[in-house]
Amino acid sequence: MKRPVLSIFICALLTSCGSPSTSLSHIAQSSQENISRSSSPAASGDLTPPTAEDFVPRYLDRIAGFDSYKMVTYGSTKAVTSILTDVQTIEATFLKDGDYGYMKSSSSSKHMGTYHQAYFHGEKAIYRGNESSQYTAVTLNEYLASFGTYPFDRSILGYLCGEGCILKVEPIERQEGYAFKITFDNEKATNNVRIQMKTIGDLEDYAVFSSVVLSVYVKEDLTPEHIDVLTDYKVKKILNSSCHQDYRVDYSDFNEAVEIPDLAEVQAQYSI
Repeated sequence: MKRPVLSIFICALLTSCGSPSTSLSHIAQSSQENISRSSSPAASGDLTPPTAEDFVPRYLDRIAGFDSYKMVTYGSTKAVTSILTDVQTIEATFLKDGDYGYMKSSSSSKHMGTYHQAYFHGEKAIYRGNESSQYTAVTLNEYLASFGTYPFDRSILGYLCGEGCILKVEPIERQEGYAFKITFDNEKATNNVRIQMKTIGDLEDYAVFSSVVLSVYVKEDLTPEHIDVLTDYKVKKILNSSCHQDYRVDYSDFNEAVEIPDLAEVQAQYSI
């Protein structure tokens, strides 16, 4: 696997065939009636073996129960147009420390590159699209209206898990811990991701997905280990492109000291 970022960002960074031009609105994770919370305490970890039926809500509960953790994403997106093939390398870091969240992602290829950095605290957010530019301060709702999703909502890497969003959950055999292959609905599950892709990638229209498959690996107490992501979609930015995305998200430092870069400086300047 080559080195890159979150499903949400990776997709956004390349060109492809447009989807219907209807406008999308951010769907709040908490309003999804089918993401029922499990009855076991998420923070302590439940050693009851998960099933295909209960894995997703138990996984969401488990990760929500941690005060701090780190996510590192790496992989690649291959875009094929009528005149060229472009492979984009993406890297990203996502940090959670109590009420604070942080993300930094970048991508590069021979033909283009992108950058996105953001801090989150409660109902506040700041972000910038260039390493040397000033941050824009907004409310979290305003950020989500523009970017669709962020790493710390009740989703799996931005993919919605509510009613009709998941087509199939299948166990993957492994000797230690558990793993499940999750196949998402190409339209319902990608609503927020498509908003993010269009904004960050400056696309002419929303992406059209044809496949979204996540393989989620966890320890016996459902603590996340890593997620392998495979997606196929079409977008448009000047040229129509067919894209294949292959990346991995590694999790670490659960409930450990996580240092958010330049936090004191950002707090002082932006009151976040």
